[in-house]
Amino acid sequence: MVGNRIDWQGIYRTTRQLHPEWSTAVLAALHGGPLRYMVLRRTIQNGDLAQGKILHDSVLNKTLQILLDDQLIWREDMSIGAQSIVCYGLTKKADNLVQRLNSAVVHPPGQAVR
Repeated sequence: MVGNRIDWQGIYRTTRQLHPEWSTAVLAALHGGPLRYMVLRRTIQNGDLAQGKILHDSVLNKTLQILLDDQLIWREDMSIGAQSIVCYGLTKKADNLVQRLNSAVVHPPGQAVR
């Protein structure tokens, strides 16, 4: 709220950042700390974050680019010898967003939070 008014434009901008189908799964996977690209993909695909769906590289790449553009994640390219490795992690902006959204979640009585 802004004063007594609800900031609908702010709510719209915030929820649009999470619009791509896999955005929440990426943020959830990175919440534990930075991950290399393949570990990130495997974490999402092999856990309950995929909800039985197949995560294709093209979709993950597009989602990562959107989250990078929205400054919700960072990307670091590293070279180890001749090998190139890409790591991703959450920004402070994403941490703040996750905390605010988490506090807004309504849980039915007796439901455990995972």
